Amino acid sequence: MDFFLQITLKLEGIFKRSITYVAKNDSDLGEQVASFGYAHEFGDITWYPSQRRAVYRVDDRVPINASGNGLYDFIPFRPTPSLALAILRTTGFPSFYSIHR
Repeated sequence: MDFFLQITLKLEGIFKRSITYVAKNDSDLGEQVASFGYAHEFGDITWYPSQRRAVYRVDDRVPINASGNGLYDFIPFRPTPSLALAILRTTGFPSFYSIHR
């Protein structure tokens, strides 16, 4: 059986991403998952069940001319001293998030 497959790729226009972290109580997490996923193209949710918290990463496209330098200064991608990592791990909550209640 012979067959041919043709695929056409399309390049996306250049854009920036706006990222904000929001921590909330997880009482309505089940109801929020689908609506949050549909509302934010790149967003995700990190759930901390022992703390009854969820951290929502609100991550959306913004125009290239939006204010900001386009830098994603994500702390885990930077070199971090072992002592600082040990402290972060023992606290049980990632303190590198900007928490909004």
